Amino acid sequence: MHRPGRLAILAMAAGMMASGCYGSFTLTRKVWAWNGQVSDNKWVVELVYLVCTWLPVYGLAGAADAIIFNSVEFWTGKSLLETAKDGQPAKRLVRDGVETVWSRDGADWMIEQFKEGERVSSLRLRREGDVMLGLSPEGETLFSAQTRPDGTVEVADAKGQQVASYSADQVQQFLTSFPQ
Repeated sequence: MHRPGRLAILAMAAGMMASGCYGSFTLTRKVWAWNGQVSDNKWVVELVYLVCTWLPVYGLAGAADAIIFNSVEFWTGKSLLETAKDGQPAKRLVRDGVETVWSRDGADWMIEQFKEGERVSSLRLRREGDVMLGLSPEGETLFSAQTRPDGTVEVADAKGQQVASYSADQVQQFLTSFPQ
């Protein structure tokens, strides 16, 4: 082995020891979760797993977790890659005195708006199969949205009557304008 290779291995080892942290290995778990959802067919999932192991997607994700992400998590107490947990805000946007907060509630998303610290509205989003439901705080269906195979999104009111249809381009424009 030539000298730069030894130095790289020593630097990686020093980084892992300096962090002193086992860590949550969030990136590796995200790759694993993605792999498990890539198909309903167990053979496809296994094939993707083998390809990811051979390429080495899992090895690189584990190394990035061990050297970078777990170290940051150890020193700051926060994971750079962790998604919102139940009840914790995932996104917060304040515009014109109105604060909008997106948070997880089990498998659902809650979107709440506050003005001067008082909640003025809330909406629960729940996925049921290939349909996204918008629910009131009391659990009543307000609307439903479904993505069609061509990428269009059709929105229906509580009675199931179509009230809007958005092209794939319109959906993409909306998503790119959404606050990051």
